[in-house]
Amino acid sequence: MRTLLVEDDDDLREIFKEQLIGLGCSVIEVKNGEQALLSLKTVEIDLVISDIQMPVLDGVSFLKKAREEFKTLPIFIITGSSPYTEREILSYGASGYFEKSNFDLKTIIDQVSPKVA
Repeated sequence: MRTLLVEDDDDLREIFKEQLIGLGCSVIEVKNGEQALLSLKTVEIDLVISDIQMPVLDGVSFLKKAREEFKTLPIFIITGSSPYTEREILSYGASGYFEKSNFDLKTIIDQVSPKVA
């Protein structure tokens, strides 16, 4: 599964990348929403996992822009802290919303795998 990982924190991005690789994903990693939008236009992606609070283009702005063109692409939002509620994030088109301290990447992969296969 080709996974786009959007996370500005280098250490967290590395941890998430290693976990995703361990789950059988190939990972493209970027540091902000602007880079993520460029990646979506140049590489075929099966799944996006994105942080919210990032420089250049934050995760919510990325989500809204991505949904204009990629209406069915699974986009999961993860956050350490957010001014947005889960309901708001889902209303913007997220496939799911998770707190970084309380989620398992395998849960996301398991939800998306049957749809990609």
